[in-house]
Amino acid sequence: MTLIKKIALCRHFPIPTISSWKFLSTNKFNDWIEKNKSVLPEETDSFSPLKAWDKCLSSDLPRAKKTASVLASNTIIEHTDILREVPFIPFSFPFILPFGAWLLLSRLRWLLIKNNKLETKQASLKRASIAIDLVFSQKENNILVVSHGFFIHLLSKELKKRGFEGSHPTTPEYGVPYVFEKK
Repeated sequence: MTLIKKIALCRHFPIPTISSWKFLSTNKFNDWIEKNKSVLPEETDSFSPLKAWDKCLSSDLPRAKKTASVLASNTIIEHTDILREVPFIPFSFPFILPFGAWLLLSRLRWLLIKNNKLETKQASLKRASIAIDLVFSQKENNILVVSHGFFIHLLSKELKKRGFEGSHPTTPEYGVPYVFEKK
């Protein structure tokens, strides 16, 4: 195992989305949760390969795999389910709400759930720690990590806990690497 010099966290390319104000039933939101797992990026032509990375670790979901194949085209790419997005939690009550409200409620539910059948906040934080352990176990020095918006937030918190410096906005931009280096 070699000392990691740089780690970049990168959100997948943009995907087709639903307007935050579009009203959806519970069933339509739950359908979106399932479809969201297999959606591909809208376009990738405006992105170019990144040259500074020795290896790329990517979520195994199609949008992240496609992003990794473009940004790390000259690099070894390894796909893993450890880097998947924090799951959205389905609902079973018969409401019709704006899509943005469903997303917010799903994340709030994630914060509050104690149900062992669903990924809890503690389980997501543990998975982020395992993902960073996976990054540190690589023999390469400069690692590009392609993942998903909310999980990148958890990964960055874990890196900061381990003495890395770097930043990213609350909502990372699509296809933009946010670099972290050891203090």
